Amino acid sequence: MASLCIELPTKNERENIGYMIKEIRRRYNFDIIVSDDHSTDGTADIARSLGVDAFLRKKPGYGEGLKESLAIAKKRGHTHLLVIDCDRTYSIKGIGTLFKYAKQGYDLINGGRKLAQINFLTRFPNLFHTALTNALFFGNLKDVNSGMKLMKIGSYIGKITASGADSTAQIVIIALKNNYRIKEVLLPYSDRAKDKKRGKSKIKYSDGILITKRIIRERFLKR
Repeated sequence: MASLCIELPTKNERENIGYMIKEIRRRYNFDIIVSDDHSTDGTADIARSLGVDAFLRKKPGYGEGLKESLAIAKKRGHTHLLVIDCDRTYSIKGIGTLFKYAKQGYDLINGGRKLAQINFLTRFPNLFHTALTNALFFGNLKDVNSGMKLMKIGSYIGKITASGADSTAQIVIIALKNNYRIKEVLLPYSDRAKDKKRGKSKIKYSDGILITKRIIRERFLKR
């Protein structure tokens, strides 16, 4: 039987962490863990005050938190892990939709964004990374960089090596290189750049370069 654990990756998300936890709980009964990148604003403490386990990453980086979350979810007996960015941009309602496909046997369910929903500065790098991934690995994805992905733990444990933002692309590439069953579902998306109350985005220009290098490097690595 499929069992889901939800990872909320955080770094200074005090404006959003309480909302995310409460909204997920209001709709679902899934296990929640917080992967915190040593926030200085009390994010982890807020999560713990709401009864959610928040662990500090042993090493900094989005991908490092993902690797630790996969291990924790497996130890807790779950079969699947869903990672969703903790900035209120991705659809919490969509969690149930993605889990439905997990129960149908897909190894990766990608919660993609429609092009028009992404702000101008993010849109073109994402288009480039998605097109490059599709070209090099014969994929048919629309949003490689999506921050909402559901993975079968057994298909990913021990296979993610990326430490930073490039892990989002690596998740997709692992699936393509291993001929995993992939489903992409385009969900509503609310761009953080349009609402400053949700805090500043953590994406940097250097992340775009990192992701490009990751995609090209993976083309020549055997897995």
